[in-house]
Amino acid sequence: MAKHEIRMSMPAQEVVNADVSIRIKSDDASLGRIEISKGSIDWWPANNSKTHYRMSWEAFQRVMEQHGREVKKK
Repeated sequence: MAKHEIRMSMPAQEVVNADVSIRIKSDDASLGRIEISKGSIDWWPANNSKTHYRMSWEAFQRVMEQHGREVKKK
C-alpha cells in the first residue's frame, strides 16, 4: 500500500484572503496540492504551475456524495 504524506500551511485565523494550502505525496512522489478558499477548492497537479482545477463548494459536495465512499462515524 502506498505511504501518503500530507503537509499543510494554514493562516492563523479564519480563511479570509489567504488560502489554506495542503501538499500531498504518495510514496515520496508529489501528487499535487489542494488550495482551500472561501469560494472554492482548487487542485494543482504535481509539476504543473500553470493549470489547475477549480470547483465550487456546492459542486464539491455533489461529487463527494456521488463518488465518495460513505463512512459511518464510530
